[in-house]
Amino acid sequence: MRATDDHSVIWAREIVSFQSLLSGAKPVGRKPSSGVYGNLATGASSSSEESTALAMVEEEFGLQQLDSLPADVSLPLRHALDKCRESPPTD
Repeated sequence: MRATDDHSVIWAREIVSFQSLLSGAKPVGRKPSSGVYGNLATGASSSSEESTALAMVEEEFGLQQLDSLPADVSLPLRHALDKCRESPPTD
């Protein structure tokens, strides 16, 4: 497998992890309960949007990466980030 293939697999895993959290997988410690590998940044989360944002922060998945995704994949993630901006956690 080439390095670009490795990067693609890692990227796909991250996106699946984000989508699983957004779909309701609960954080168990710093990992999602869905069984999909992923990490969450340290912080409180009381909603699926906040858990998704913490996972995106931990994976350093930012706007540049969101811009490269198809709209039907990036829009739910953008919506989650917008909800967190509107009502950020206290910590």
